[in-house]
Amino acid sequence: MKISNARICVIGSEILNGFISDTNTRFFAEELFKLGITIKESRALRDNEDDVFQCLKEFIKTGDFIITCGGLGPTQDDLTVDVLCRLLNTKPVMDPIAERKVKAIFQKRYTNRPDIIEKALKQARIPQKAISLKNRVGLASGIWLPEIPLLSLPGFPIEIKSIWPFALKEIKNVSSQKPAVKIIPLWSIGESRFMSEIKVPDEIEAGVHALPLGIRLFIKSKKNTSEKALLKFEKEIKTKFAPFVVDDPLKAFVEFCQKNNKTFSTAESCTGGLMASKITANSGVSTVYKGGAVTYHNDLKQNIANVSENTLKKYGAVSAQTAAEMAMGILKKTNTDYAISATGIAGPSGGTKEKPVGTVFIGLAKKNEGVYVSKFNYPVGRERFREAVTASAFISLYQSLIFYKNTNDWLEKGFGGFVELKLS
Repeated sequence: MKISNARICVIGSEILNGFISDTNTRFFAEELFKLGITIKESRALRDNEDDVFQCLKEFIKTGDFIITCGGLGPTQDDLTVDVLCRLLNTKPVMDPIAERKVKAIFQKRYTNRPDIIEKALKQARIPQKAISLKNRVGLASGIWLPEIPLLSLPGFPIEIKSIWPFALKEIKNVSSQKPAVKIIPLWSIGESRFMSEIKVPDEIEAGVHALPLGIRLFIKSKKNTSEKALLKFEKEIKTKFAPFVVDDPLKAFVEFCQKNNKTFSTAESCTGGLMASKITANSGVSTVYKGGAVTYHNDLKQNIANVSENTLKKYGAVSAQTAAEMAMGILKKTNTDYAISATGIAGPSGGTKEKPVGTVFIGLAKKNEGVYVSKFNYPVGRERFREAVTASAFISLYQSLIFYKNTNDWLEKGFGGFVELKLS
C-alpha cells in the first residue's frame, strides 16, 4: 500500500479550551511536504474516547495515512492506546523499553507507592499489533500500525521531534514516490514582494508560511513534471534573492565566529532579552557569545552600555545615536569583536508623530572598524515586533560579515540600508 495523502487527529481538551496552541500540525505539514505527502485534513478533538474513535474510523475509510498526537500519558483522560486497541480489536501490552524507563524513574522516586508506579505504567502500553518507536526524551513510545497505516505520537512537541527520525523510516516504506520538493527560506522578503518579482511556473506548485521576518517558500513539481523544471525555478529564486536565502542566519553567524575565533555581545532595549535567549539556545555558543545586557531604562543605557547622558537628552532613547552608542559601548565593555543593539517602540503606547509605534534602530559595531545603524518600522504588535527586530539583527549580522565580502558592498546593497555613524 502506497500513500500520498495524510489526515491528522490532534487529541487534547487543553487545545480546544484555549490553554495551549497546536504547533504539531505545522510540524507534520512541513515534514510530510518533504515526502510529497499532502495533508487533506487536520482535526482537534477533546479527550473523549468515542469522539476519537469515530474520527479515526472515518479517517481509516479514506485509505489515507493517519497521524495522531496526544493522549499517550498516564492520566485518566489519556485514551489513545485504548482507542487504537478498540479499532484493531486487540488488547494493550507493555512495551519492554518504555516499561523499563518508567520503572527506573518511578520506583526510585516512589519506593513505597506501588499505586503510583502502576498508574505511571499506563504510558508504557502499546496495542498488541503495534511497532514501538523510541522516545529519546519522554516515557511513552511512539506507536506505528503498518496495516492501517497509522502513526501515534505523544502531544509534547519535543517528544514528537525525538521520535520523528524513527517514524520517518516507517513512513517512507509506505509513501508514494515523492515528487521533487524544495523548501527555501527568504529572510526579510515578504510574500507580496516575492509574488510581484517572481512568476511561479505552471508546472510548479508553491506555498508559503511566515518566518519571524520573511517567508519560508515550499515548492514542488506537479504530477508528470520533471525535476529539471523545479531545479531551474529554485536557481532563479536563489539568484534573485541571494543575500536573503539562508536556513538560519543566527546559526550561520555563530559558526562564522567559531571558525574565525571571533566573539560578540548584545545590548537590548525593546527586544527585552529575546536576542540573548535565541542566541543561547544554540549549543556551544558560549565559545563566541560573551553575553549581553537588557538596558531597558535610560539609567542602564548610561551605566552599562555607556550611552552618554547628552545623547539621551538630545536625541532620545529611541534614536540612531543611542543605538550606535549602545552597540559600541557593550562591545568595549565585553571586549568582543562584534556587537548588536536594538532600541525602539514596541507599543501599543509610546509612539509620537516623529517616532511612531514600531520604530526601531539597530546598531552593529565592529572592533577596530566602526559602528553602523539602520532604522526600521514594524507596527505589527508587541510580540511580532520583538521577533521581527531580533530577526533583522541576525540577518544583518549574516549579511554584513558572511554574505558580503566587504563592508562597502554591505552598506550599498545589504538589507536595511545601514549607514556608518561617527561617534564623538
